[in-house]
Amino acid sequence: METIIGNTYNGEFKLIRLLGKQLVSGDVQVRLELDFNAESTRAQQALSLKSIKKWLFEVLNESIAFNAKQDFSTETFEALDNHMMFCPDEPYDFILMSLIYAKLNAIGNGHIIINSMELSSDLGDGFSNWIEGDVDTFLPSVEEWLGEHRYFDQPWWHRADGGMVELWATAEDDITIKPNISISLDDVDISNMVDDLEEWSAEIIKPNFGPTAIKTD
Repeated sequence: METIIGNTYNGEFKLIRLLGKQLVSGDVQVRLELDFNAESTRAQQALSLKSIKKWLFEVLNESIAFNAKQDFSTETFEALDNHMMFCPDEPYDFILMSLIYAKLNAIGNGHIIINSMELSSDLGDGFSNWIEGDVDTFLPSVEEWLGEHRYFDQPWWHRADGGMVELWATAEDDITIKPNISISLDDVDISNMVDDLEEWSAEIIKPNFGPTAIKTD
């Protein structure tokens, strides 16, 4: 029987959601089953992991998630310091899980791979959602989300920066001039993390079951 050792990362953050006409604030917990790409350097792995954590706890935390296709004005939100998350549907747990799972893999940039993810929240009534595999099954394609005439080749959840918003191009817009809607995740300090990864990343450790000599009087 094959023995497999893996890595799990658990995190918790706060999220504000616009559900219908009501703002709902609550805690969200995620559990990530992740792998370190053996072909990546420790520095690349450390940078990707730091960027993932920065996005979860500095960008996503206390952000406002809402259905971007909903017909309402975002002027009130724009006056706030909170980051905004544009969702393709009402931001219930299943949609949030799909978006976060895709975004974390984009930020991981192939150096950190999120194999599966579990999400639970105050709204789940004790239930959680779990995903593994192709998240695009549950999310709109770039054509469905941004249209044929668009600034970006991928939706925000597949882009490796920290941004979570979009700007839809009109037929008159020059799409070669990209809007500044990204959030940089590059300014992270990994000086204390590279060596730690040597101990934290999963390795097979063979225990010593050999006999131990015991001296008796």
